[in-house]
Amino acid sequence: MDKVKLWLYGRPFSGKTKFATEFPNVFVINTDGNARFFTKNVAVVKNINEFSEKLNWFLRGEHKFDTLVIDVLEHVHDFVREYYLSKFDIDHETDLGYGKAWTAIKEGFWTIINKVATADYNVILISHEVEYTEVSKIGKETTKYKPSLNDKLHDRMCGIMQLVGRCY
Repeated sequence: MDKVKLWLYGRPFSGKTKFATEFPNVFVINTDGNARFFTKNVAVVKNINEFSEKLNWFLRGEHKFDTLVIDVLEHVHDFVREYYLSKFDIDHETDLGYGKAWTAIKEGFWTIINKVATADYNVILISHEVEYTEVSKIGKETTKYKPSLNDKLHDRMCGIMQLVGRCY
């Protein structure tokens, strides 16, 4: 049977983590500490080194878990960003010249996502949401929601996940 690849997004405390922890034999790599209220199988991480250590441990398969949950994905992106800013000894992506830091951060994050999405486990990625208003050609306003990653990463993510769902 194929493994589930699911990307959940929603407002904080909308039930994303609770729902994800209902999957079989779940292990959560958590960045905000909230998952500990729903499962004892959780590692709370605060930086890219801690995250990488737990992710690599999980992907080596030295455990009994069937499902990996990464909660919250934007924090992982922040960890990657902080890593590259420190590596390049800069304060902001624009300090390095045209596109070099932006590309390193984007590709560093994408490497992690691709490794996770192609793993032979159920994978659930959790994101916060952004609310925005779209105006039609006739002036009708519609409120819409999407995960709070930038549009290019959003499009790439949707291409590798089987399901993308909003919790509310």
